[in-house]
Amino acid sequence: MPFPARPAQTRVKHEIVRQYSGAWAGIIVNGVVPAARRRVGFVLDLVYLEGFAGFGRYLGDMNQPDDRTAVWGSPVIGLQQLEAVSNVGSERGITVRVTGILVDLNRDGQIEELKENLLAAGIETPITCLQNASGIRKGRVNLISGDFRDHVNGIVDSIQPRDFVLAFLDPYGESMRMDSLARILGRPKTDSIVLFPTARVDRLGGCVAKLPRDRDPRDSSNIRRINHLYGDCEWQKIAIDREQTRKKREIDYGILYRNRVREIDEDLWVKNIALRFTGMNREAYSLLLTTRDADGGMRMNDILRKAEARKHWLLWEDLEAKLRSREAEMGSGNLFPDWPRAVPPTINSEAVSKEHIIPSILDVVLPGEELQYKALLGKLCDTPYLTREINTALRYLRDQRHFAFDKLRKSSTLRRLR
Repeated sequence: MPFPARPAQTRVKHEIVRQYSGAWAGIIVNGVVPAARRRVGFVLDLVYLEGFAGFGRYLGDMNQPDDRTAVWGSPVIGLQQLEAVSNVGSERGITVRVTGILVDLNRDGQIEELKENLLAAGIETPITCLQNASGIRKGRVNLISGDFRDHVNGIVDSIQPRDFVLAFLDPYGESMRMDSLARILGRPKTDSIVLFPTARVDRLGGCVAKLPRDRDPRDSSNIRRINHLYGDCEWQKIAIDREQTRKKREIDYGILYRNRVREIDEDLWVKNIALRFTGMNREAYSLLLTTRDADGGMRMNDILRKAEARKHWLLWEDLEAKLRSREAEMGSGNLFPDWPRAVPPTINSEAVSKEHIIPSILDVVLPGEELQYKALLGKLCDTPYLTREINTALRYLRDQRHFAFDKLRKSSTLRRLR
């Protein structure tokens, strides 16, 4: 089976999957250590769920066209991270059981190809191929053939209340229904990474501006599918306003979808990053990360801050490789072969100053109030600030006698003096 080369936006996505799945599993293991050591036979169940798993492999990276070394996809990355954390848990005396639930259409033997790639990548968890969710077993990688949407209810029903789930939902197109997403994300111990196809929604949703009598069956199908994606038809207001620029529409589509995801559960924090097409100044997808844990929320800020800077360099590398390849095909020489063909990006990676963060802290802790440190982080999860930046601002406020606290630990109490 010929595999595609991995483009910049997918490399960014995979790095986010790698970092977030490892951080997610690590936070959970650290959180259960005290209880685990008090209970004989305690088993921590971590479940990696991917609804559109693909082949699990790419043929090199687009920015290195001459290198055809296998590059592993998100199913491999997610399971590798959970297995690594499982080994760390074992070293700390905690039994961590990893379960994988990977679903995709079995076109041309895709599931068997995925199985071979998981084995080639060194996944240690035993692998089982299934036709439906009724056969899902703990402690195994369960490969299910079929349309993920048809298996959502069975998968959710197979998950036990004590299980911690990380769901990666990367659908092709815009057909992942909001009610199906809500069944997954509405579960209390489920965090997720969700890919929203911004450019495709803008392209296909424009037909809603036509008069009903002028719409063909394909138009009606696209409108119906996007209604299902959002769970209602409010997105149509954005599509109808054709006086807006495409960039503004894409931003508005993403904001509305993020708000719909947040409405699934009031305890969800939702972060997102825009992913772009190589060589095009427009958004292709919006990658959303969700969590209910304050530590997880702040870790997401750190991961996305780094990814935002890195994605510009990766896009530039892809474009540079493309231009050099085209130059070679045309046989045109260059007086300066080592000079870049495209303009390198300018990235501002400065930390957010304490002056920007202090007003946010003072807004959530009023004079005379007390608040646990972790609760404060939770209240600031919707900001882009990092834990270390918040800590710098808090220590400054303490030095100025606005706050009193000893050390910044999860259980520490912060008291605002004035």
